[in-house]
Amino acid sequence: MNPIADRFHNAPIAKTIGFDVSCNPANEVEVSLSVSSHLWNPMGKLQGGVMSILADAAMGIAFGRELSPDCEFSTIDFSISHMRPVTRGWLRAIGRVVQRGVSVGFLECEIYLYRDQIAFQTHSASAETEGGKLVATATCSCMTTPAIHRSPNHRDKE
Repeated sequence: MNPIADRFHNAPIAKTIGFDVSCNPANEVEVSLSVSSHLWNPMGKLQGGVMSILADAAMGIAFGRELSPDCEFSTIDFSISHMRPVTRGWLRAIGRVVQRGVSVGFLECEIYLYRDQIAFQTHSASAETEGGKLVATATCSCMTTPAIHRSPNHRDKE
């Protein structure tokens, strides 16, 4: 992965939630997560915000990979449609840039659930035929801005 992509790939939220990031041959970003009870809501289902975080990360990283080092971006809008509940298994969010202009980009994401770890690990371009079920779709638009240069340890003091 190139240094530009690394600044998005290693975001602190990836460690907090516990997801992994990779890029596939179609120039899409894949964000994956093993789902277990520590991510459940009171009804015993995956908390919807976790799926939103996966979609946001997949789309954001896909967009960020296209930016030069002197650019950053902010999300303008974000929408997710949950199609079925999730309790356990492995999720894979696949984010891609649909269109990018000078200052605004449009992105989409599909999230698949795999009940079988082998199917999850051998995923190909056709997730539905490899054992994955579509559980959510998301879209967002992002606006580019000039980068604000910070020191490597720029985190705010708590």
